[in-house]
Amino acid sequence: MMLTGVMTLLLAAATAALPFTPPPGWVQLPQSAMNIVATVWSGPKDAHGKSSSFIATAMAFPGTLQMLAPGSKKSAHHGPSVMLSNVGIRLCGVPARSMTSRVNAGGASTILQHVVAVENGYGYMLMYTRPANRAADTRILHVMHAFCPNGTASITSLKPPPHWTKTGNDMRTVGMWMGTKPGEVMMLMRGSAAKSLDKLFSSALTKSSSAHLRKMPIKMNVQRNVSMCGHPGLLADISLTASALPVSEHIAITEDSGVAYMLSYMQMGTVQADPAAMSALHSLCVTGAAPSPSPSPSPSPSPSPSPSATPSPSASP
Repeated sequence: MMLTGVMTLLLAAATAALPFTPPPGWVQLPQSAMNIVATVWSGPKDAHGKSSSFIATAMAFPGTLQMLAPGSKKSAHHGPSVMLSNVGIRLCGVPARSMTSRVNAGGASTILQHVVAVENGYGYMLMYTRPANRAADTRILHVMHAFCPNGTASITSLKPPPHWTKTGNDMRTVGMWMGTKPGEVMMLMRGSAAKSLDKLFSSALTKSSSAHLRKMPIKMNVQRNVSMCGHPGLLADISLTASALPVSEHIAITEDSGVAYMLSYMQMGTVQADPAAMSALHSLCVTGAAPSPSPSPSPSPSPSPSPSATPSPSASP
C-alpha cells in the first residue's frame, strides 16, 4: 500500500513538471523508449543551388527488421515513389536492408537511399537524399555501409566527410506517449532556443517521423505569432496522402529564457484528429505556468501546398 502511494506521488510529480497536459488515457513510454538521437548533414550545393542531405537516426525499437523495413518489392509503386532496389545486407554482422527509391514530385526527381537495421532493442535508419541527376557520393555510401549497429542509442561514431556539414538544432526527445488508437503518438522534444521559431521548426522537421518525406507533395498549414502562456509560439499541421499509408502530424513550438519545446502529435491513416490530443498539444507552456486550453492563432495562417514551400534546415524529417 505504501509503495503504491509513493509511485502515485512520483507519477503526479513527473506529470506536473511537464510543459503540457497529456491527453487522458494515453500511456507514457519508459525512459528507455524515449531515447532518440538524430544527426543531420548537408552536402555541397550544385550549380542550381540544390544540396544533398544525410540523416542518421537511432531509437528504441522493440520490433523486428521486417517491421522497420517492410518487404517492398523492386519497382513497387507508392504514389510518386518507385522502389528501385531492396536487398538484404549485413552491417558488422548484423542483418540489415538497403533500399533505393525514386520520388517524382513538384517537377523534380529525387533519389532516396535507406539503410535500416535492428540490434538489441534499438532501430537504426540511415538516409541519403540527392537530386536524381547527381551521381551518388561514394563517401556517404561508405558511411552507410560501414556503419556498425552497437545496440545503443549512440551514433557518435559517424563523422561527415569533407565539404559536408553537420546541421540542425540540439533538440532531444524527453517524452513519448502512445494514444488510444493505433498509430497515435505524441512526442515532446526539448532544446536550446533559436533565433526564430521558424528555424526551430525547420530543425524539428529533420528529426520528426515525416522528415524523410519532405521532398514529397505534402499539405502544410503553418500558424505563426501564436501566444502560448504569453510567449511566442508556432503551430503547424502537416498531412501526406501520397504514400501507401497516409500520415498526419500536428506540431506546436514555443520557447522562453533560452529553452525551447516542440510537441508533436502524429496519426496514421485517415482517422480524424483526437480532440483530447489536440487540446493537449495546445496546452504547451514553456514556463510551467497553468497551461492555456487553446492558443490564439494569427488571423491569417500561411499554407504551403507544395514541397518548395516546406521550411528547409538552416544549412535536411
